[in-house]
Amino acid sequence: MKKIYLLFLPILFFSCMESSEKVEMERLLGVWMHEFSNENETIESTISFNADGTYIIENRRVQSAEGFNPGLLDAYKGKYTLEAEKLTFSDKIFFFSEDFVNPPATIEALRQGENVKYPKETANVSFEENNQVMVLLYDCPGPEPEEDEIVVACLGLGPSPYTRVENF
Repeated sequence: MKKIYLLFLPILFFSCMESSEKVEMERLLGVWMHEFSNENETIESTISFNADGTYIIENRRVQSAEGFNPGLLDAYKGKYTLEAEKLTFSDKIFFFSEDFVNPPATIEALRQGENVKYPKETANVSFEENNQVMVLLYDCPGPEPEEDEIVVACLGLGPSPYTRVENF
């Protein structure tokens, strides 16, 4: 009888592990918002994580001390994976506003960046306040990018808290 239990133990272990990863992914799904300000403006950054493994990041000016209009400054689309509390953004496509003073309201009105290759970005992810706050701590890019990659400087921003806006 003990041998039968031992046969089912690995199956039980791996099925629990798989459901644990699924729960982690489901916690991520939805729309998250982070607001930050500098001396000239306030920017609202939202990340939408979809169940199909895609994401959209939008950076929207909500207030300006210099008289610039509110609107969508830029956006990124791509794929993401989550493994062991490490979030990886890949296949990034960049969209930008051609008019910084009067940015558009929708992503459809942005211009797509052409022939630009971005490296994968990774961040440690944790959840707080009953899964209503997601904290991202981005890793600095590696020292040697591929030949045609755009290198994003490591700004050392520290942890970035995003508040859940919508569940999917």
